[in-house]
Amino acid sequence: MSQLYSRNPEFKQLLLDIEEIQSKAHRNANEVILDDFELCKLLKISKRKSAELRSKREIRYYKSGGKVYYFLSDVLEYIRRNAVPSVYELSKL
Repeated sequence: MSQLYSRNPEFKQLLLDIEEIQSKAHRNANEVILDDFELCKLLKISKRKSAELRSKREIRYYKSGGKVYYFLSDVLEYIRRNAVPSVYELSKL
């Protein structure tokens, strides 16, 4: 995991941002709710990209009163599913 951090500092920063959100809420990731704005800010994506992720059903979301919400645990699951293995991990196979 440390090799992943050293090769991709953005990934490390993303995990730190997620931990900060989780610690502020003092809750587990499956209890933290993000709105679309917070998701875009966290993943550094546009509103259009978040709409694309929803339309392709790549990320689980919830709607209430026309507003879109995400559980932090679902965002983490999306990130893990899209992980790119390192050269070290590939050489083990």
